Amino acid sequence: MSQPNANPLPDRHQPETLRLRTLTPGLTVADLDVALAWYCDVVGFVVVEKWEKDGEIAGAVLEAGRVRVFLVQGDGTTTSGATLQFYCATAQNIDELAAAIQARGGVLDAEPADQPWGARTFDLIDPDGVRLTVSSINTE
Repeated sequence: MSQPNANPLPDRHQPETLRLRTLTPGLTVADLDVALAWYCDVVGFVVVEKWEKDGEIAGAVLEAGRVRVFLVQGDGTTTSGATLQFYCATAQNIDELAAAIQARGGVLDAEPADQPWGARTFDLIDPDGVRLTVSSINTE
C-alpha cells in the first residue's frame, strides 16, 4: 500500500504569481485563405469561429480535439512568413496583472482594454518579437 502524500499541492507563491488557464498560439499569415485551406483541408482542423474587419474575414479560430490555433491575416509588413503570437487566458484580474508587470519593469505593447468578444486583454512583446496577449476568461 502506498503512502499518501501529506501535501500534494505546493503552497501558492506570495505575492500571487501569474496563473494561466490556457495558451493558444496565434499565427499572423500572409494569405488567410491559403492558410485556412492548409490547416483545414490538409491537416484536419475545423473552423469554430471567424472574425471580420471591414466586411472581410480577418481571422479564425481553428480546433482539432482540445487544441486551438488562431490564424490572423497579416498586413503585408512581415516578409519572413508567419509571425507567432500566444493567447493566454486567466481568471486573474487583467488590470492588476498588467500593473504588476509594469512595476517589475515590463513594457506593455497594448494597455488593458475591453474587447468586442467580451474579454479584457493586454499585450506584451518578448525580447525575440513574439507577442503575448493575456486575456480574461471570456464569460459570454
